[in-house]
Amino acid sequence: MNYNLIDFLNNLKNNLTPACSSSQEAEQQAYWILEEITQKNKLKLLLEDTINLNKEQIETIDNWVEQRVKNRKPLQYIFGYVNFLNLKILVEPPILIPRPETEEWLDFVLKNLQKIKHEKIKILDIGTGSGCIALSLAKNLPNAEITGIDINQAAINLANKNKKLNNIKNTNFIVSDFYKNLENQKFDIIVSNPPYICENEWEHLDKTVKDWEDKKALVANNDCLHAYKIIINHAKNHLLQSEMFKKNYINNIYLEIGKGQELDIKILLETNGFKNITFYKDLQGIIRLIHAILH
Repeated sequence: MNYNLIDFLNNLKNNLTPACSSSQEAEQQAYWILEEITQKNKLKLLLEDTINLNKEQIETIDNWVEQRVKNRKPLQYIFGYVNFLNLKILVEPPILIPRPETEEWLDFVLKNLQKIKHEKIKILDIGTGSGCIALSLAKNLPNAEITGIDINQAAINLANKNKKLNNIKNTNFIVSDFYKNLENQKFDIIVSNPPYICENEWEHLDKTVKDWEDKKALVANNDCLHAYKIIINHAKNHLLQSEMFKKNYINNIYLEIGKGQELDIKILLETNGFKNITFYKDLQGIIRLIHAILH
């Protein structure tokens, strides 16, 4: 059956509004649903005045909307995947859904590492979750060896599914509570998107997050810097200090951080012998990444 595209979108947007924080978010999710059900991108949809959907597709859309509104289930979990830097990343609750801001800073890091794209380097991804960071690094740095670690066996299982799905060979995923199962392994680069939300912030998060995603992957106990202290305080025992990195002005630790945490984490890095401490702002102007080199 043919439907007027704009009318259908507006109706879908109105139905999604109770589960969204703004009309803009509801509109974005309405487009996501139509893109998924038609397998057409937003541009192709906008070039058409009408949209043709059969009975089964309408029933599927109604089911998705019900899950989204009634259960506050994220669309990413409903669809079962997200697109992340040209990879298809499977997502399963409660493993953390890859965020656009993570994709944004990782793209910046990959551009920075193009100078050493063909070098045989070793990279450690702490708290790998779905494996999105490790697998993106592995795809874009084919000569690198990437190790992704996570305390959660379910996360490691999912990361291995994504490794197989994307046919990426130069990654290895293992269960480890921070550095505990790495023994004396050393790496050229450490990257991490660790838990950085404070306990008191958790209570104010949307049910889409609280009811579906792993609290341990988001909340850093009562000390918002708990994970950073462990990562940074022990990094020197697991980082190689390569002249190639210094010569090419490439840092060897990259950490996603929460809003307003940059100065505290900068002090942690300085105290542990890191230099050339640099910040990266996301598209909203928030400092999202801090990176440095160990001297």
